[in-house]
Amino acid sequence: MPLLAGGVTLGLCVTAFLAVLPFLLRPANPAATVPRLTAGQLNDRIDAGQRALADGTFNVAVRELNAAVELRDRQPDLLTPKQNRDLNQLQRQADLLVRLHSLPLQDVLKEAALTPGGEEWNGHFEKFHKGRTVLFDDVVRRDPATGQLGLACYEVWAGGAKAVVALDDLTILHGLPLDPPPRLIFGARLLSVAREKGGVWVVRFEPDSGVLLTDPNAAAACWPVPPDRDVLRTLQRQQEWLDTLPAQRPAP
Repeated sequence: MPLLAGGVTLGLCVTAFLAVLPFLLRPANPAATVPRLTAGQLNDRIDAGQRALADGTFNVAVRELNAAVELRDRQPDLLTPKQNRDLNQLQRQADLLVRLHSLPLQDVLKEAALTPGGEEWNGHFEKFHKGRTVLFDDVVRRDPATGQLGLACYEVWAGGAKAVVALDDLTILHGLPLDPPPRLIFGARLLSVAREKGGVWVVRFEPDSGVLLTDPNAAAACWPVPPDRDVLRTLQRQQEWLDTLPAQRPAP
């Protein structure tokens, strides 16, 4: 009798399990497990990122704006196309500023010139310089002899020879009206500092890392003095240019 009772119980359990098995195997509905956000919740993260940019707490700004981008990507309908563009631009500026290099290009180039052997310098550069950002406030013009984009004023020298600050690789500059040569306030991530053809030192940047500064509070947070009227006009002009270009993706 105990064996018979156990067999009946086991049969009932197997029958019940087979009955609920289709429900266990059914894929979960993401919409049912992830609560929908409101535009207000998303805007709260964006506002927090903007405040952090203005305060110069760039790590906080990146964290808040990265979170806002992630939330927006889950529910793209929460923002208008312009708001989407503005969020991407804010996030790119925060990512640029949080990576600011503590050394000027001149000092990086001195290190390169003093480090023996290309392989040793490549390892040192990879560890201490690659991916760090450099800011420029300069007139960008095309060299009439070479056709290459360069800085009109800022120069980097090594051992009595002028290094090339290569800007042609930067995607963001390709769609800008550069005739007449305009003042630009922008930055990008370092890709390499190396000797190239003819033994000339060349500074290169990650092509998609170029960012035009447009947020006055972000500029003020990293400026040595309060931005003057001309700086603010430059930031506004750069925003107007970006509004006419294809939307940029957030910085990775």
